[in-house]
Amino acid sequence: MALTALGSSARAETLPQRSILRNTLPLTILAASSQRVRASTGRPVRQTISGPYPLSLNSLWNRKIGIYGLGRIGKAIGRRLEGFELPINYHNRRPVAGCAYQYYSSLHNLAMAVDTLICAVPGNAATDGSINADILQALGPTGILINIGRSKTVDQDALIFCLENKIISAAGPDVFANESCVSDEMLMLENTSRRPHIAPASVDARGAVANLVIDNLLSWIKTGKTITPIE
Repeated sequence: MALTALGSSARAETLPQRSILRNTLPLTILAASSQRVRASTGRPVRQTISGPYPLSLNSLWNRKIGIYGLGRIGKAIGRRLEGFELPINYHNRRPVAGCAYQYYSSLHNLAMAVDTLICAVPGNAATDGSINADILQALGPTGILINIGRSKTVDQDALIFCLENKIISAAGPDVFANESCVSDEMLMLENTSRRPHIAPASVDARGAVANLVIDNLLSWIKTGKTITPIE
C-alpha cells in the first residue's frame, strides 16, 4: 500500500484543533498571566505584605483582546472570550467574511488598539519574527502577550527585554525558541506564565487522532480515498 500517498492525502490536524484543551488553554494562560499566578505560587495564604500589593497587577476586567490569526483556532478562542464580554479585535491578511470583530489591516495597528494580544498564526516566512520590539512597544505597559502559535513568530530576545524592562506587563508563551533548552533569562522571569508546548495535547485529543489514523487507513484500503484529505 502506498503509505506515502496516504500520508500526503490525509491528516489528523483537525482533531487537536478542536480539542477543548487547545481552545481553552489561551484563556487559562491569560488568566494566569494577568493575575500573576506564578509569582504568587508558594506564598503562604494571607501572608502579610507591606506596601502596594505586588502580585495581581492586572485582571481580565475591561481588557481589549486582539487575536493575531483568526483561523479555526483563533475563531474558537474568540467564541470563548465572548463569554467574558470583552471587545475582540483581530488581524489577518484579509478580513474574515461575516465576522463581527473589529478588523485591523496591520499587526501594529492592532497592538496599538488592544492590551491583550493572542497569537494563533501559523509559522511561515510572512509571520516569522512579526511580533518584534515595535509590536510589543505598541502593546504597552499593561499589555499581555499570549502565544499558542509558533515560537518563530515572536522575537524572543525582544520579548525578554520588554518583560525585564516592564515595556509590557506579562506574557504567556506555550512555545519557545530552542524548546529543548529554553534560555535562563526566560525561565527566570516571574511575569510569565509558561507552558511546555501543551496547547494541542490532551488524552482525548491524542486518542481521537489515533482513531482517525486507523479510520483513514481502513478507508484508503477499501476505497482508495481518505476521510480527511488535505485540501
